[in-house]
Amino acid sequence: MKLKSVDIWNMHSIKNKHVELADKNILVGKNGSGKSTVLNAIQLALLGYIPGTNKQNRDIFNHACASPMKVMVTFDNGYYICRTYTKQKNTVKCDVDTFPTELDIKAIVSGLELPIFNFNEFVALSPNMLKDRLMELIPRQNFDLSIKDAIADELDKLSEETKHLMTTELASIETDTDILSEIKKLHKYTKDIVSFKQSEVTRLTNSIESSVQYTDVDSSYNLKDVQAKIDYYKKLRADSAEVYRCNETIQAIESQLADFSLTAPKEDKFHDDRYNEWSFELTCYSNKRDVLKNDLSRETEKIAELKYKKRNLEQSLNASNICPILHDVCDRLTIDRGELAAQLDTVETELLAAQYRYADITSTINDLTSKIDKLSKNLDVLATNYDVKQQLIDHKAAIKSQVRDMVASTGLNAEFIESELDKLDNIRIKLLANMEYDRIMSKVVKDKYQAELDLAVLKRIADKLGPNQLQAVVSAAPFESAKQIISDNLKACGLLGDAYFVTDGGNNSFDFGLVRDDLHISYKSLSSGEKCLYMLAFMTALLSMNECSINLLLLDDVFDHLDNQHTQLALSYISNDANVQYIFAGVNNVFVEQKFDNIDVVNM
Repeated sequence: MKLKSVDIWNMHSIKNKHVELADKNILVGKNGSGKSTVLNAIQLALLGYIPGTNKQNRDIFNHACASPMKVMVTFDNGYYICRTYTKQKNTVKCDVDTFPTELDIKAIVSGLELPIFNFNEFVALSPNMLKDRLMELIPRQNFDLSIKDAIADELDKLSEETKHLMTTELASIETDTDILSEIKKLHKYTKDIVSFKQSEVTRLTNSIESSVQYTDVDSSYNLKDVQAKIDYYKKLRADSAEVYRCNETIQAIESQLADFSLTAPKEDKFHDDRYNEWSFELTCYSNKRDVLKNDLSRETEKIAELKYKKRNLEQSLNASNICPILHDVCDRLTIDRGELAAQLDTVETELLAAQYRYADITSTINDLTSKIDKLSKNLDVLATNYDVKQQLIDHKAAIKSQVRDMVASTGLNAEFIESELDKLDNIRIKLLANMEYDRIMSKVVKDKYQAELDLAVLKRIADKLGPNQLQAVVSAAPFESAKQIISDNLKACGLLGDAYFVTDGGNNSFDFGLVRDDLHISYKSLSSGEKCLYMLAFMTALLSMNECSINLLLLDDVFDHLDNQHTQLALSYISNDANVQYIFAGVNNVFVEQKFDNIDVVNM
């Protein structure tokens, strides 16, 4: 199936144009004459979008010069596809009309990207960008490769958690039909985990370096013996019934103090982070509410003023337009009523806006008031708990003082007992802290070791998935498949030599061109005319590798770079190609020494 014609309405600079199409077409004309628009219109009609641009209707309508924008292609069998884009307020509607009505557009254009090859843009690409562009055009190959098998040995060396992350991601991308895309996605994901693992190793290292262990504890002490001595001295301290009762009171106070450990400041409330944070927030919210109250007052005055204006204007409009002197309709009064109506509309609009602002400010003030009330209650609770806590602390200190006095009166050395208890309690705390340190360090060191192992394995996996290994292998396969077809087409175009591709190596190492007399001539070293012929051979090779109902090639600015000799070679090549429908566009008119009956030159 081939295109017979294209019709364009209101696209770019074209208001209405019908272009008949032959098997081979060359559109020539000045810049802005609509050549490229014809190519874009064909893309839009067939695909429903223009490759390289956004596919949303609103974005597509940016190509319109008026509404509706309409494009239609008609096939040589009478079938047609027509797309109409109509602006509707803030949206753009697209209507698709076909003949026959049940025409399956997807079946017709399946596998057809239909890019417009622009020579000037193509030659400006970097090697890696050029490689990616060609990879988009070359048909995907059935590549017998299992990513999981390729990295299986390394996956088994990972921790279970990290291995699970990798296998889960691998399973999620296996739905992708493009093996290279799968590899690139997993490569990026692996590098992301590498970054995370590096951060984790750094964090664990910092944890080890910042952890505190008490080294001033006598190694002869153990927790059991220390606790036994503490119990002994506590018993001495409780020999007196009164002392015992006081100790109970102290314990009760300590229990109460424990209840305030989370709800009261540890020190002076003005040095507590929560108190200062809430106080600062309270001040900010209060200041903001005060400002908004002023704004609300102004809006209230504004609303009252506008309501007054509205009422006066309505009264004026309701007044009679009959002249009190002539007792007839007065034209002047009628004109004034029109002006009054316009003023009334303006006032009503301003009043509505002011009412909206009033409602919005009121809502914000209510929200701020709620936050202020909550913060005030929190601060009150914090302050109250602090005061209660301090009272308990003072009470505890007073009872302890009383106990020391009572122990002294019973003949016990209260100061010695308290001193021993303080010393033993300090030792007990340090022993417990060291035990916790040992427990934590054991886990942290183990985690750091495992993280370092995972990091090393992940780096190896990333390298294997990278552009110099698996990506290079997969990237090379489509080019190898296309190489012979391109070489045959090169000969048909009159270029001596075979096609070659270099896909491996580091960044910006991609290269392709001609092999002539065992000499590799890079594409970028070819003349402008040879480059055009090379890409003509390349693009027709891609078409032959794709299975599509439409063999169509769109080329822009090609003949503008060809001399007469190379033009003749190109025209001869396309003239003899019965399988492909060509549509070229360029500024320069095509000079042909020999007439080709099947090539139409259309002056735009």
